[in-house]
Amino acid sequence: MLIHEENEPPISNQSEKTKNTVLVSKIKNYLQKYPFIRSSYIYLLKLIASTGVVLSHILSYLERFSAPKNLPHIAIVAIFLVVFISNTGDRLTAMAYVDELTTVAPDEQFGIIQSVDAYTPLTKDDAAAVDKSLSVAVLASGFDAPSKSVETNITAREEPLPDNSASDIYYIIRNGDTLTSLSVKFGVKLSTIKYVNDIDNINLVKPGSKIKISRRGYEVSAAAIAKKEAEKTAKLAATKSSSVRSSSKVLAITRPAGAKNNNYPYGWCTYYVATQRFVPAQWGNAKYWLQSAARAGYATGSKPVAGAIYVSTRGWGGHVAYVEEVYGDGSYKISEMNGYAGWGRIGSRVVGAGDASGFIY
Repeated sequence: MLIHEENEPPISNQSEKTKNTVLVSKIKNYLQKYPFIRSSYIYLLKLIASTGVVLSHILSYLERFSAPKNLPHIAIVAIFLVVFISNTGDRLTAMAYVDELTTVAPDEQFGIIQSVDAYTPLTKDDAAAVDKSLSVAVLASGFDAPSKSVETNITAREEPLPDNSASDIYYIIRNGDTLTSLSVKFGVKLSTIKYVNDIDNINLVKPGSKIKISRRGYEVSAAAIAKKEAEKTAKLAATKSSSVRSSSKVLAITRPAGAKNNNYPYGWCTYYVATQRFVPAQWGNAKYWLQSAARAGYATGSKPVAGAIYVSTRGWGGHVAYVEEVYGDGSYKISEMNGYAGWGRIGSRVVGAGDASGFIY
């Protein structure tokens, strides 16, 4: 009896094809499930194909130009290959990220971005996030959480008005108050408020001033108001008539006289004053004369004196004049050039107290 050697049964072609089909199907499913790997696989195949073409050209180039004189060219090609291969990984990663982000849902994109840079998370609605965090914090503290953010305006508390229904009161004027508005609030006529406080110009009343408010409904008679106005007019006339409008020689000061040939241009106010009083050169425009005089050691002040230099800093260049006379009511007479009379012309006028910015003695 012959014993035959046993061999493994041959694998049928049908079972081999089935295994290959299953393997290919698994690879496809795996690539569809992980697009990053699929895209990298595709780019790798493209890279291998392009690299093969490049290498074939390089080999043909080397075969044709293998002489030593072509070594620099070969070195350049080698450097190019090193740089190309070193950048391949970064290019594949970046392209894979782009492919992955364009093939996933928006919510998955948000998760991928957060995983790439955890320090810059994207917030779709900052206000909603703040409201949510506040609600959680307030609920944890035991208080009722607001339903949404609210805006509040901080306003100053207005003090109540004093009561003048039974008697006269004193009132400190506040910001925004006018005598007209106060007359309406307190029920007292404006003419009465002016009379009891001896106010002539209601526009001069400022916040912080203390005034007297009569009791509500009280009214000063028209005869009393007219009598007081007549007394004021008579008193003002008496003051003016008693003022001696003469040269105040007792207040006059003695200074070196000026000259027609001085350091200031003719026709201007500075030239004329320099003809009446000696004025050092280079004092500049009229508006700077007070400062220049103080630096030069001249006395300055706010009281008009006959013989003093009147200085006004108003306007682009200011104005200077010569004080001729001082009167008892505080007014004084000045002479000037390039004033009301015009450029290069000399004129005189009387000005009131407070008109000048200062005087040089």
